[in-house]
Parts: sequence; structure tokens; C-alpha cells
Amino acid sequence: MAAVAIVVYTLSSILHEALGHGLTCVLLGGKVACIASTVCIPAGEPLGQDADRLVAAAGSVINLLAAGVFWGLLRTLRTASPVLRYFLWLSLTVNGFIGAGYLAVPTLIGFGDWMNFLQGLHPYWLWRATIIVLGVVLYGVVAYLAVRELQPFLSREMSERRSRARRLTLV
Repeated sequence: MAAVAIVVYTLSSILHEALGHGLTCVLLGGKVACIASTVCIPAGEPLGQDADRLVAAAGSVINLLAAGVFWGLLRTLRTASPVLRYFLWLSLTVNGFIGAGYLAVPTLIGFGDWMNFLQGLHPYWLWRATIIVLGVVLYGVVAYLAVRELQPFLSREMSERRSRARRLTLV
């Protein structure tokens, strides 16, 4: 479980920074100076406000899209090995929470990718409130799906269910 968790969290970061921000920047004509686990730094001149806005949004959008893909695979591969199904479940959960969380929490506090997205949009307060509410709603959807899709991993016996749920989620 720990190995799966390491792969899932690494993959979610690569999806967010490299595929989301980095690839979007390059596809829009920009260059990337550095990609790390928590940041993608563009090189050269800014692309322009609209393109910069797309690059800012792309990280969490990719995480949300990936969560959808992992959910679809999890629903399709019902007879796959438990390790693969756990990988898919954890990937759905982690990518979904990262994507939705990026919309809600940093935007509420006043920093992050979506604050960069908001620059120049009017009415600012309405855009910001909409992004925060969307993030909260998506977070709830991801939580619901994560709990629902965890059920096949759990026992019918209540004490065993709790024990398995703790083992599968706390790692």
C-alpha cells in the first residue's frame, strides 16, 4: 500500500505540474524554465493574459480530468487485481481532492493558481466566489465517490470494515 501511495502522489504531482502547467505552457507557445514537484516556472516573456490564465488553470483541471479517467477505469476493471484497483481508487481520490481543493482553499485564502487565473476578470468577486463554490461542490463529489468506491475493499463485518478502511486510507 505504501508503494502504491508513493506512485500515486508522485503521479498526481507530475500530472499537475508537468502535464497541466508545463505542457499547456508549451502548447501555447511558451517555454518552461523549471518543473519541480510543487512548481512549474515559465521561461521568457509572458504569453499574454488569456494564455497565462489557461496555464494557471491547467494544473488542477488535469488533476480533475485524471480523477475522472481513474474513476472510469475503476468502474470498468471490476475484476482487476486488488493492487491495481487500489491504485485506481487512490488515484481517483488524490487527483480529485487535489483538483477540487486547488479551486476552493487557496482561492478562498487568496493565493495560488486560481488567483492567477482571476487576474483581470470582472466582476472579480463573482468569478472568485464561483470558483470557490465549484471547488467545494467538486470536493464533496470526490468524497462521495471515494467512499462509495472504497466499499468493495471492505468487509461486511463492522469491526473488520473499520480496520481495513483505516489501513487503506491512512497510508
